[in-house]
Amino acid sequence: MVSLKRNLACGLLLCACFLYFDDILRGASLFIERDLAVFFIPPRALWVSMIKGGQLPLWNPYFYGGQPLLATLQPGVLYPPNILLLLLPFDLGFNLIIVFHFFLAGIFTYFFIKSLKGSDMGAFIGALAFMFSGYLLSVHNLLPHLLSVAWLPLILLCYQKYLKRGALRFLVLTAVCLTIMFLGGAVEILYGTFILIFVLLFFPDPFGVGMLTMPILKKRVISFGLVIFLVVLLSAVQLLPFLELAFNSIRAGGLSYEEAITWSLDFKDLVQFFVPDPYGYGYSTEKYWSNQSWLKTIYLGIIPFALSVFFVVEKRRKVIPFLVIMFISLILSFGGNTPVYKFLYLYVPFLNTIRYPVKFLFIFVFLISVMAGMGCDSLCRQISDKNTETKGIIHGFLVFSVFAALLWGILNFYEVPIQEFLQTKGFAPPEYNDPKINLHNIKRFLLLCLFFGPVLVFGWNYPKRRTIFSFVLLFLLSLDLFFANKGYYQKYDAESFHKPSESVSFLKKDTSIFRILTTPKTTKEPVKYSSIFSDSIKVDKEKILPGFNIEHRIYCMDGSEVIRLKNYETIRSLIYGSPKPDSTNLLSLLNVKYIISKFKIDSPEFELARIIGDQEDDEGSLRIYRNLNVLPRAFLVDKYKVVGSEKAYRNILQSKTFDPRELVLLDKDPFDQREEPPFAGVRSFEGTGLADQPVQPSGDEKEGVIMTKYETNRIELAASLNKPKFLFLSESYYPGWKVYVDGVKGKIYRANYAFRGVPLAPGRHEVLFVYDPLSFKLGMALTLLGLAVCTALFWKRKNGDFPGNESADELAGHETK
Repeated sequence: MVSLKRNLACGLLLCACFLYFDDILRGASLFIERDLAVFFIPPRALWVSMIKGGQLPLWNPYFYGGQPLLATLQPGVLYPPNILLLLLPFDLGFNLIIVFHFFLAGIFTYFFIKSLKGSDMGAFIGALAFMFSGYLLSVHNLLPHLLSVAWLPLILLCYQKYLKRGALRFLVLTAVCLTIMFLGGAVEILYGTFILIFVLLFFPDPFGVGMLTMPILKKRVISFGLVIFLVVLLSAVQLLPFLELAFNSIRAGGLSYEEAITWSLDFKDLVQFFVPDPYGYGYSTEKYWSNQSWLKTIYLGIIPFALSVFFVVEKRRKVIPFLVIMFISLILSFGGNTPVYKFLYLYVPFLNTIRYPVKFLFIFVFLISVMAGMGCDSLCRQISDKNTETKGIIHGFLVFSVFAALLWGILNFYEVPIQEFLQTKGFAPPEYNDPKINLHNIKRFLLLCLFFGPVLVFGWNYPKRRTIFSFVLLFLLSLDLFFANKGYYQKYDAESFHKPSESVSFLKKDTSIFRILTTPKTTKEPVKYSSIFSDSIKVDKEKILPGFNIEHRIYCMDGSEVIRLKNYETIRSLIYGSPKPDSTNLLSLLNVKYIISKFKIDSPEFELARIIGDQEDDEGSLRIYRNLNVLPRAFLVDKYKVVGSEKAYRNILQSKTFDPRELVLLDKDPFDQREEPPFAGVRSFEGTGLADQPVQPSGDEKEGVIMTKYETNRIELAASLNKPKFLFLSESYYPGWKVYVDGVKGKIYRANYAFRGVPLAPGRHEVLFVYDPLSFKLGMALTLLGLAVCTALFWKRKNGDFPGNESADELAGHETK
């Protein structure tokens, strides 16, 4: 019977997910809202194609000057459920992964509440509340956060099982789930989860109160350390490359306080738990960034909060762990809106590397959902016991329902005059959302309150109708969440999404290796809609915004990554900080052959190659310019200069007099006599020029470099030169890249601040660059060790019990007899 109920719950939650997302699951559409189209779909499509092509997905050459792919974390290369992307057609797999994680969040919450002795109905209500919460629906377009948050209930289930029973297998399962959460790609969610389970250490019952003896507390602290140790081992194959990237990125020194508190939850935003988006944060770019817009909605509705009240009334002091953790979650979410966060930013480890504090609201939302499920059970028990305090609360809700009914009637009868009044009093854009939208949402809230009070009275007056009462509550909750949050995702025809734009088709005719740049102003400026620019996605595709380039294998000087390489970011800032494209020679240095611009470029160094759209209307067209001075991806330079500071680098690189064809900038002298010469026969050189050692290349071959093979993790070059020179490659300088000259391992120098340089002797050479990071290999070894340790701990005898003896019912919260 228990198994049947559990299977029924799983089936119903799965059906609820399919019903909510039915329009995208039954059509040839793709989730594309917000960051999905450029941040999350393209890198996933890239690593899937690399694996299918027999390559390790370690490096992404299509962003910036090249960027680590696996190490970036957010593409989720090692995230287990992403195997669907390999087994299914990409679009179907991508859509199913999103929908599947709503289901996981729901079913894990269901089992967690069951483990707290919740009823099937209570567990289902809590699961539904979390599964369709505004938070989860908002982060579907911030994909790593959805993938990671979904595992929170299962982590807490395993961890509280360990705290109750002391069985190491549950500690191992906790570590495994935490590792999967990390592989999902949202480090902030993992960070918040560690805070949550650390707080639980100090309560004798995972969700209860009392005093812990020092030996037990010591044991728990040690177990917490063991969890961290196991997570580090298990995740090392991803963690070490990620840390390597972080230390070489713009995040290495932490974020400024102003950037860290961007998108903090405001106190006024709490009303959005009950009324969606009353302030219209999406009305302007300025309002979007100055207010909390990271979460599109946080709507939960009145029912979860109301049911939580009954849980608090029944459990009294036992809810203290819930309240403490919820308070911590809110304090973190409020970010810069409280003075506490500045202290935490300064003194709590790693918090200064995290931006958008509102992310931490996931803990609060989850616990409210759990309390709602438990509260439904508490309410039913209190009704059976005829609890007088509960009776008073129910009567209070009834009074509120009467008030809601009156107000609902007034708003309906006088809707137009009220809209006009709100408009004249300033309760309209830009400060607020449209009065019509706000009134609609308020009326829906009042209508729900109107029904909620009488339903509670029915439950009180007919205690034997508990099943009917519970189903009515479930129906109201489902109706509320379904319609309040329905449509908080965008879809797009998959075929149109993947179809090459006119800009892409033009650029693909050029078979040489080159990069492109869409000017920052063009990125931000709108384009008048037409047959070509018929919607925002088509506009972005014609602009070839970073992300839309990857599928068509076009290299972009820019990119769409959060963790960007620090040195390359400096080069990027010099380019974007210059008044005109020809103010420096950096675009040529970077192999940027084409510039996409909405605006005319008047320079002898650039020629107009193509106009996309209406040639007679500047507002309805884009221009593609060809750089006449573009340099190849790899070329030879016969002079070098050692530069000792970033300021000196900046001054030289941003000067138009700097000619990268004649001079390469280095941060150390490769021919210093104190170091081993990079190749035999080279002597010390004076000044900035290499000594002249004439040697003619063999045959009729001219001096130069030919790129014979270019792959994501491997670049092969053939170089021919008649005197010692530097081979410059406009690819990012990064640990893990190795060079072999004629089969002999050489040294890569940081050239022109952010790129690669290799000194070559006169003659003909085969040069091979290979990305073979030690961080990945060492991480793989540690992960294998972690798997062995976890296996040993999982099967270790504990208190006379072997793991696996519990039935599935026990894991769902039922004790076997």
